[in-house]
Amino acid sequence: MSKTIQAVVLAMAWSWTVSGSTADTSGVLSTNLLPKAPPQPSLAVTNQSHGLLADWLSSLGVDSNRIEHTILSGELEKMQHLFSEWNVNTNQVMHLLNGKNLNAFYTWLEKDGVYRDKDRVFSVTNGWLRISGQHNGYLATKNSFADYRLVAEFKWGTMIWGANKNRLRNSGLCIHGTGLDKIWMKSIECQIAERQTGDTVLLDGAKLAVNGIIQSRPWHTFKRNLTEEQLNAARAKDGDALEKPVGEWNIIELICQGGMLKVLINGKPVLEGSSAWPSAGRILLQSNGAEIFFRRLDVYPLNAQ
Repeated sequence: MSKTIQAVVLAMAWSWTVSGSTADTSGVLSTNLLPKAPPQPSLAVTNQSHGLLADWLSSLGVDSNRIEHTILSGELEKMQHLFSEWNVNTNQVMHLLNGKNLNAFYTWLEKDGVYRDKDRVFSVTNGWLRISGQHNGYLATKNSFADYRLVAEFKWGTMIWGANKNRLRNSGLCIHGTGLDKIWMKSIECQIAERQTGDTVLLDGAKLAVNGIIQSRPWHTFKRNLTEEQLNAARAKDGDALEKPVGEWNIIELICQGGMLKVLINGKPVLEGSSAWPSAGRILLQSNGAEIFFRRLDVYPLNAQ
């Protein structure tokens, strides 16, 4: 979606909420609403009736009478056309990073909310996605995904925020994101962190079974499955068993089908789980204190013919 369309749609929704009960006396949206901004319209909104778009406006706080008016006047139909840019062919690979812009995503920062990235935490630099890590938050896909193979390529930058410049770098790639925007949205995280890349973390009530045992406790972490040979090699070079040195590109592969999840780091399998819940949702790239670059984020549908 272009910035112009984003501005039009969000401005319309903002003006409607201001006329209702979600604004304070100054005409500004209440601060407790902004960090909890609802999910942006997903693939379902673009491919089904505009009733789902009406539901989204309602979740923003738009008065029900105003929504009814837009339906009767045809305004909602016009808004539906604005979202047509989000239609995707689910039988083809989707390159979420195009090297030019971040139109496939929305930004969310803990202290600023949706689309308020004043410090350019998320930007395109030299054709790569740069996440500065300055503020906690994430870049989230506007669409939700299910049954796919996700391939991401990342490398660490040099910047580390905070007083301790010697701490290990940390970020994350989350899948099956659902619910409200917050730290952190309900999802399953593939940890991206020095000497921990490939660990799998359950966030905000997500569930996953490994070796037949289901876990759901928030922050439960499944440690990556490493062989003794890999561990010895890491000790010998005082580095990581799977991850390449800072400044070199790494590949993450996540295979998601139904409740099944497989995680591979640089071609090496590190986790296989089942009974994942949620089993579909948004894809999120975290900003969490360290500079990181992505040059690839590709979704390969597994239901393609």
